[in-house]
Amino acid sequence: MVENRHEAPIVEVGYRSRIDGLPVEILDLADTRSRLMLVVERLSFHLMIWCLDGRGTHQVDFDDIELGPRRVLLLRPGQVHRWQADGAYDARMLLFEGSPTLDDDGWFPGRSAAVVFDLDEEHWAAGMRTLDEIAWEQERFDPEGSVPVLSALRDVAVARVLRWGPSSSAGRLPRPYVEFREAIEEHLGEHREVVSYAELLGYSARTIDRACRAAVGLGAKRVLDERVALEARRSLAHSTAPVEVIGRSLGFTEATNFTKFFRRVMGVTPSEFRTATA
Repeated sequence: MVENRHEAPIVEVGYRSRIDGLPVEILDLADTRSRLMLVVERLSFHLMIWCLDGRGTHQVDFDDIELGPRRVLLLRPGQVHRWQADGAYDARMLLFEGSPTLDDDGWFPGRSAAVVFDLDEEHWAAGMRTLDEIAWEQERFDPEGSVPVLSALRDVAVARVLRWGPSSSAGRLPRPYVEFREAIEEHLGEHREVVSYAELLGYSARTIDRACRAAVGLGAKRVLDERVALEARRSLAHSTAPVEVIGRSLGFTEATNFTKFFRRVMGVTPSEFRTATA
C-alpha cells in the first residue's frame, strides 16, 4: 500500500557521486537513512543493497521485498522504489551506472522485476572484501588510475553475486524475450501491439511469444500489457494527473479505452485503484 500520494511523488534520480568521475560509489545506509526515508525514487542507475544485519522491507513498485542478513537486492534503471520507515536493518549500498556484467543478455527478467540474492557465509565474506576494496580505492580516488580499478572491482562484485546467489531470476533467458522487454522500456507508450515490436526487432510475433512463454510462462501480449499496467499504477499511485492524461501518455487516445484496458488487466478501474492506494 502506498501512503500519502500527494506528499510522495516519484523523484527522478540520476547518478551523481560525491567525487566527479567516480564510476561506482559505496554508501552506508545508516549514514543516509534520514534523507532517504519515505522518498519514492525512479533510478537511472543500478543500486545494490547489501543487507548486513537486522530485518526490514524495501518497496519495489508495489511489492515489499524482505531484507535480512546476507541478502542482496539489485535495483535496475527505470524501477520505482521506496525506502520503508520500518527499516530496522543496516546495509551497504553500491551505486553505479553501467556494467558489462549486467549488460550480458539473458540474466534478468526485465527492468521492472526486483532481483534478490541470498549468499552463504563464505561467499558473503568474499563479497564484503570486494566492497572493502572498492571503498579503499574510492577514498583514494585518482581519475587516471582509479577508474579502471573501480570499474573492474564493480564487475567482480556483480559477477560474484550472479554466480553465487540463488535468486528470483531463473538463469539465462531467451534473447528475443530480453530484447522485447528492453524495447518495451524504450518505446513504452508508443506501441500497443506485439507485432509492432516484432517488426522493430526483426523477429516474428510468434518467436517473441514463444520466448515469453519459455521465460515467464506468459504470452507476449500479456507481458506487454502487464508492463503498461505497471507504469499506469505508478502514475496513478504517485501523481495527481487525471486518468485521461495518464492514459494518453501510455498510448491510449481515448480515456474509455484506457479504463477498459486497466480493468481487464488489474480487475479494477484506474479511479478505483487510485482510491485504494490513497
